[in-house]
Amino acid sequence: GPRAGSRPPQEPELPLMLTTLTPMGYHTHVKEETRPWVALADADLAAAKVLLKEGLHAPSVFHCQQAIEKALKAIWVEARDEIPPRTHNLVDLARELDLLHDDWRAFLADLTNQAVATRYAGRGNYPGHVAQMYYLETEKLCVQLRQRLK
Repeated sequence: GPRAGSRPPQEPELPLMLTTLTPMGYHTHVKEETRPWVALADADLAAAKVLLKEGLHAPSVFHCQQAIEKALKAIWVEARDEIPPRTHNLVDLARELDLLHDDWRAFLADLTNQAVATRYAGRGNYPGHVAQMYYLETEKLCVQLRQRLK
């Protein structure tokens, strides 16, 4: 992708921690069945970043929820050798995987609710700084979830 220095100087610089990490999709040591979930999680996180930079805040927040959902489902497949449940509730998924840490609980509950809100007209109107907060928290959580696949 473009280097950080190639952006116009007036554009606010987003902290992009993930540019220094191996994308989940390149984790060839995970099971074959896990890899598509990992690739989907990567794609949703990348989409959230692009949408945020383009000022498309509600779709960015939606893809934040999707990135975490698919990362949790990747962990589910890797750990349990079974198809993950058809739920979008991040709290339920994390709880089932024994990953519902107290410091994640409020964010996962909030993001689950936001993903529903972003699908309806008149809801999910986010100022840029709020959408950026969701993205940065999602990015941090994805980094931690990624460690679970090692």
